[in-house]
Amino acid sequence: MAAPRAVWKGFLKVGSVACVVKPVGATTEAGKAHFKILHRDDGLPVKSANIHEETGLVPLGGPDQGLRGGAGRLLEIEPDEIKKLKLTSRHTLDVEGFVAID
Repeated sequence: MAAPRAVWKGFLKVGSVACVVKPVGATTEAGKAHFKILHRDDGLPVKSANIHEETGLVPLGGPDQGLRGGAGRLLEIEPDEIKKLKLTSRHTLDVEGFVAID
């Protein structure tokens, strides 16, 4: 059985001491059932496809991403713009103090 994957990797820093932290999930996907959509007559898997409302299948290269704006306008978003929107997380947790237990 494979080791669980860390959900985040970074450092926990207390003063001048830093420790590597790799938290993992408490549950596993191994015991879950994964279903496929099957054709009733022959039992073969059914594939999903991107379909254009007027012309049919979307050509290779896939659909572009965008948002529907006011008055039905489409605001297209390029892949490099999406990368810029993704937040860059810090990989260090700084502990600045402790709470006293009373």
